[in-house]
Amino acid sequence: RSGRVAEGLQDLDLALEADSTHAPAWSAKADALYLTQAFEPCIAHLDQCLDIAPDHIPCLLRRAEMHIHLRQYEDAFDKLNAVLRLQALNREAYWMKGMIYRDQGNMDNAKSSFQTAVEVDPNFFDGYIALGLTYAAAGDTLAFGFFETAIELNPNSVEAKYNLAYSLQEFKPTSQAYLNKARQEYRAIVELDPNNAAASFNQGYIHLEYLQNYDSAVHHFSMAIEALPYYHQAFFNRGLANESLG
Repeated sequence: RSGRVAEGLQDLDLALEADSTHAPAWSAKADALYLTQAFEPCIAHLDQCLDIAPDHIPCLLRRAEMHIHLRQYEDAFDKLNAVLRLQALNREAYWMKGMIYRDQGNMDNAKSSFQTAVEVDPNFFDGYIALGLTYAAAGDTLAFGFFETAIELNPNSVEAKYNLAYSLQEFKPTSQAYLNKARQEYRAIVELDPNNAAASFNQGYIHLEYLQNYDSAVHHFSMAIEALPYYHQAFFNRGLANESLG
């Protein structure tokens, strides 16, 4: 947990050498391998875990996640349904089912699954983010409330603030009030993370495209370039703003 993954793996190997039937050790080692992006060994360890303990929920969930990454949705559903038979109120299982439905374009079932996840656990941050993204994709203003709930749960979350700001910025028809709120959220992001190039870029874009405030656009695009020197879109849009300034 402190980031010393190599040492952690050595200790987990010792645990498995002492007791090869200890499912939590297989699960923990699979998680460590996942962190190092050793995905094939991770899958092998998860399968070994489930051979030993077919009802071990952490291994079922991680294995379902790997199936989702590989777009093996039927296998993922099998694992998730097994989890829900064992633990009917498992938020991660409903959340992952929602992710599958969203990938498949079944937005109604995606919304239903994400909604169930947050009903099971009203403090489930990832569930509110998923709901917000799903409603935002449909241009539904309910998205804003889900992102705001996520921010209430984690006031310093750059992810939640960015998703809210971007959804406000992209909402059609364009609203001055929404643009102002988006700029407020982007400013908060830059205060939390001065190197967040995307937040600076999007502020510049609002000033360039919607407000025709070209001096401010140049300023924000320059901040984006300072944070990310190879941000070619920022150079291009700063060029457009400078062109408009003559």
